[in-house]
Amino acid sequence: MVIVAYTDEPLIASALVSLINATDDIRIAQICTSAQALPRILQAEAADIVLVSMSPEVNTPLLHELRGAAPNTRIVLWVHGISAGIAHHFIEGGVRGILRKTYPPEMLLKCLRKVQEGELWFEKTLTSSFLNGRSVRLTPREGQMIALLSRGLKNKEISSVLNICEGSVKVYLSRLYEKLGVKDRFELALFGLRNNPGSPTGLDADFAPGPRETLLQSIFLDGSETKYEPARSNPRTVSTLPETRRRRPA
Repeated sequence: MVIVAYTDEPLIASALVSLINATDDIRIAQICTSAQALPRILQAEAADIVLVSMSPEVNTPLLHELRGAAPNTRIVLWVHGISAGIAHHFIEGGVRGILRKTYPPEMLLKCLRKVQEGELWFEKTLTSSFLNGRSVRLTPREGQMIALLSRGLKNKEISSVLNICEGSVKVYLSRLYEKLGVKDRFELALFGLRNNPGSPTGLDADFAPGPRETLLQSIFLDGSETKYEPARSNPRTVSTLPETRRRRPA
């Protein structure tokens, strides 16, 4: 098995090389320290798996680039913690496994081998969240509204950025409260932050995302709203990912 890895932590990179070099069946083709360079490197290497350490540079557009550069390479995320919403977006983007960094080295090797064999690697806590939650599609304007609200902008500032009247902002927010079942702007902003792994950085009048940026197209509502925190129990792999129950709001 050949892997390419991305991490911006030198100590993690060194430990990963030592771990993989001690195996007979896994080889590291290259460790990348720049997320921007990862698609190009992945395209040049005939890798079976790309191990991606979570960082601020890792978002849904990057995953789409990776899939485009190497469609046959399986993607595994290496995380400290991740919300069910962001995990859901990443899985829809083609991620085949999500593994905690808090697990022992042999668990990482097991995860890589299982994913290489065609299995999916997600913990029971995540799959349970997917079963108990629902995904709600957003219009482009609703995605813009949530993104701006998540940055703490007030209604007047949002109206200025989107070039609409302040009354229209209030109407949009009211509809979003009802659509997502939230009670106020603070809760709506939290949902936006929990679901957006790569928030747009431009605040121009058209609010156009850059090449590595995207607006939210959907919100995943986890019934328990439980974050995927460091584990206290043993992980479990699953051979199939349970289908998320999708219910359209009334």
